[in-house]
Amino acid sequence: MKTMKLILETWRKTNEAFRLESDFSVGDMVTWNSLDRVEKITGSGKVKIDFERVMHSGEIIEIPDTDGALGEPRVAIIRGEDGDSQEMTVSELTHA
Repeated sequence: MKTMKLILETWRKTNEAFRLESDFSVGDMVTWNSLDRVEKITGSGKVKIDFERVMHSGEIIEIPDTDGALGEPRVAIIRGEDGDSQEMTVSELTHA
């Protein structure tokens, strides 16, 4: 039984790693990560610049049609948890 569970978990990870742009459609809930710049003050009083990975989530509200002739990545317009819309490449998204 443990072997079957391991095989299933491996399959899920592999399947997620090879998701296609066509797997996403309007209305899908998605997540993505961004790096946010953070300034921290060390014990000696110096300012240190660091970056934190922040996870975001939202809903795809539009996927504009592109001709694909230029080889440009497919984009999606997403309404984030803050209510604002933003444009992201589909390759950066993961299903929530």
